[in-house]
Parts: sequence; structure tokens; C-alpha cells
Amino acid sequence: MEDLTLRYFDAEMRYLREAAKEFAQTHPDRAAMLDLDKAGTPDPYVERLFEGFAFSMGRLREKIDDDLPEFTEGLVSMLWPHYLRTIPSLSVVALTPALHAMKMAEVVPAGLEVYSRPVGPKNTVCRYRTTQDVVLNPLSVSAVTMTTEPDGCSLLRLRMACSSQADWSHADLSRLSLYLGADAPVSSQLHLMLTKRQAALYMRLPGQTDRIRLNGYFSPGGFAEDDGLWPKGDTAFSGYQLLLEYFTFRDKFMFVHFNGLDGITPPAGAEYFDIEVVFSTPWPSDLPVTDDAVRLHCVPVINLFTLEADPLTITGLESEYLLRPKRLQDAHTEIYSVDSVTGSNRTNDAEYV
Repeated sequence: MEDLTLRYFDAEMRYLREAAKEFAQTHPDRAAMLDLDKAGTPDPYVERLFEGFAFSMGRLREKIDDDLPEFTEGLVSMLWPHYLRTIPSLSVVALTPALHAMKMAEVVPAGLEVYSRPVGPKNTVCRYRTTQDVVLNPLSVSAVTMTTEPDGCSLLRLRMACSSQADWSHADLSRLSLYLGADAPVSSQLHLMLTKRQAALYMRLPGQTDRIRLNGYFSPGGFAEDDGLWPKGDTAFSGYQLLLEYFTFRDKFMFVHFNGLDGITPPAGAEYFDIEVVFSTPWPSDLPVTDDAVRLHCVPVINLFTLEADPLTITGLESEYLLRPKRLQDAHTEIYSVDSVTGSNRTNDAEYV
């Protein structure tokens, strides 16, 4: 293991010797008193003086460098506290509506609470909430296959299963959010091919040999202002949050939006229809595409929820007070942010946001 004190000591000794040479050249009369103007073996007393000074200054520099993160952390906590917050647990969940009973589109608003299975030795149940609105359509992706066109181009076929009771006039097919949930190499390649390598787009109805040309396209998801995984601070740069979300949870950007079906109405009672995407470049043969590579009705979730805190009595004798969630005394919950504060006394109440 490297000795930091010795490293700082050697750095100070090198500086003193170089500074002594420059001083001797500039002030030879005074350098002669310290024996700094002569080559060869230095004066042992002057050398001990240099070593003592190098040791003292080396320890001082080591202490300053060691305290630098504490200084910057304290400064950032005052100016931009949201930069130091802990990143909560994140995941993607798939909502599975009863397809056979659906007749129209339904919107599940953001904030829907989702609970995990019991985990850990104490069977802790984690509480999550959805971060975006989800539009549930009477559709589901039942099969995903990668084939080849007669001209050699790669073709992705998505079989969309339909509800037999669907009323397509009340469905929302203007933008279907698709989650690319395969392994990272496959999902990344699919994202690239769908958003940048699309050559043609078709719809094939059951029992028909000809396919319908569509003017649709796929756009990348996760970049809109309302696609954030956690609340953004008022003084935070939006680009910083995108970078942080990308490096902490890349699955958020594995969503693509299928645009262009709003003008198409599947036949009443149809059990399925196929969407065929022709690519301009060949699909890599070493990347297998399975049925779970593309999914509908998926949404990111985050382990953030709202709780009240235990009341505090402000005495004016302390500058910091311990804040605990109300009626929750476990070792698994950590406070992420304080959204509002309400103060009260015997005569009135006041709320601070």
C-alpha cells in the first residue's frame, strides 16, 4: 500500500531543492550563508532543516487534500443538495390487463403504487410507484420474429394480439410505447435498427396475402420532460438528469414509440394483425430475437413514496434535528427529500414549501 505521507514528503523535498537552486542563482550572497551555492554534498544541518520543513508542509498538504471532499460536499449540499441524493431502487414492470375483456383504451396515471415480493431475512416488502402515465390498449405483443425478405433485407415481425370485444374507435393507437426488454446487446441493436435503420413499414391482416404500407416510424423514448424518473430540482440542469438516469438505469431509454397506427382500424373481431418492419441493414446473425424482446404496457417504477414525519419541537438550542418517518421504525427506509414543512403553535398554523 502506498504511503501518502512519504509521497508528500518527497514532493516537498524536491520543491525545496529546486527552489534552493533558483534562490542561489538570484541571491548568491545570501545563499552562501546557507551553503546553497555549492555543488556536491549539502550541509547536514541545512538538510535537516529542509527535511523538517518538508515533513511539516507535507502533512499539511495531506490534511488539506484529505478534507477537500468534505469541503466540496458541504458546499454542494448548500447550493445543489439534489446532486448528493441517494439514487432509489429502479425497475421496469409490465402491466398485464385482461385482454379478452378490454373494449377501449384506459390510462393508468403516474404514481400507481406497486409492491414487491417479500425480500431479505425480514421479508421486507418494497413499495414502488410508476413514473409515467401508461395507456392500456386492447392489444398485446404475442410473438416477435426476425426473418429475411426475398431481396435479403432483414424483417422484424410483431404479431399484435387483439381483443375480440375491442371498440377501435375508442382505442388510442397514435403512439404505442414498446419496451425492448431483451439482453443488453439485443435490445441496444433493436433500438438502433428501429429508430435509425427503418427502410419500410407494413401491416398485414390475417387471411390476406398483400400487406398495407404504413407511413409510421419509431421514435426513441425517455427524453421528454415528463419522462423523468425522479423529481428534478428547480436549479438542476435537465441535461445532468438525463446523464445521471442513463448511467444509473439505462433500461429507461430502452423504450421506443411506434407512431402511425392512428389512421388504421383493424377489422372488427380480428384476433391479431402483424406489423412488419424492413431494415436497411442486415440484422447480426449472432443476436437471437425472442418473443420477450418487445413488450407493450411497460413502465419504469421507482422506490419513492410519501410519508409524514414525526413532529419536532424546535427549542432554538440546536441547529440540526433528527427527522424520522412517522410510524415507521425500520432500518430499510431512508428519507429522500422534504417536500413541505408545516409549523404550528398554540394560536395558528403556517405551511412552508
